[in-house]
Amino acid sequence: MASVPYIFADQVGPIPLSELDANFANCKASAATANTVLGNAQANITSVGTLTSLSVSGNVRGGNISATANVIGNNFVGNVYFGTGVLSGTGNVTSGNLFLTGNGLIVGNLLVQGTTTSLNSNTITTNDLTITVGNNQSTGSALNGGGILVGSSNRAKWQFNNLTTSWQSNIAITPTANGTLSLGGTSNYWGSAYITNAYLTGNIAASGSIYGGEITTTGQVSAAGNVIGGNVRASGNVNATAISVAGNITAAIVSTTGTITASAFNGSGSGLTGIAGNLTVSNCGNALFANSVVAGSYTINEASGILYFKYNNVTIATLDSAGNFTAKGNVTAFGSI
Repeated sequence: MASVPYIFADQVGPIPLSELDANFANCKASAATANTVLGNAQANITSVGTLTSLSVSGNVRGGNISATANVIGNNFVGNVYFGTGVLSGTGNVTSGNLFLTGNGLIVGNLLVQGTTTSLNSNTITTNDLTITVGNNQSTGSALNGGGILVGSSNRAKWQFNNLTTSWQSNIAITPTANGTLSLGGTSNYWGSAYITNAYLTGNIAASGSIYGGEITTTGQVSAAGNVIGGNVRASGNVNATAISVAGNITAAIVSTTGTITASAFNGSGSGLTGIAGNLTVSNCGNALFANSVVAGSYTINEASGILYFKYNNVTIATLDSAGNFTAKGNVTAFGSI
């Protein structure tokens, strides 16, 4: 038996007035539910409750559009909120704000004309080979300070300094382990190195000069130019065109074709007293020696104010402070004294 609301679309014959009266009486109760709305224009729908699905061929406009399922359309205008669903469109998405509670995947290009806001991220991964900062600047002064800052209080910095045209760090730069990495290479030399103190476990070799407040190595010091510093200490050899230090030179062998200038020579080997090995100098200038000078089998040393000349450790002549010269063999002189 039919019930309210009565359907008359396919009814044949007269319509009972009781059914019409029942439909009119029930209009208020049925106004919130509609199967099909006919007509090309309707008044605004202010409340529709929750829709299981909504499909339109035109535009959907509103202050906010919120959905937990998929939102598919050509154009979106206004604020769009969606949670676990998918926003898909073949046209434009134009909105005041776009809120994603899930992931955002952009297959094409991303163009931002306004200001970007960075959010925290544990890891940033990119297939690009370079990262450019300050791409809207072309002068060094405008790029001054550009680089990488670590920590909320900038605990570590790696920044460009325009005044010195260099990268600067506020903390030390170290390799991952001892003796595993090189600074420069055999075909990529650094220019000049300005260092207060240098402590090395290997060799120091330079194609130019070496200048330092303290030069210390367990290997060798070798320079095609000069070695100039406060103290030079090496367990190996020190070789240079000229060596000048304000402090001490301590080495196995010190060799130079120029002049050696130092406050003291320290060591305990053969050769000059105070030198661990041999001292080879083409032009020594004026030198003061504490005890002896060795040249091959000849030795010159001083004791109690007397200068002794020896050959194979045997005294062959002496010279005292009064000018008396005594020789074991003959004395040949030209001129007068």
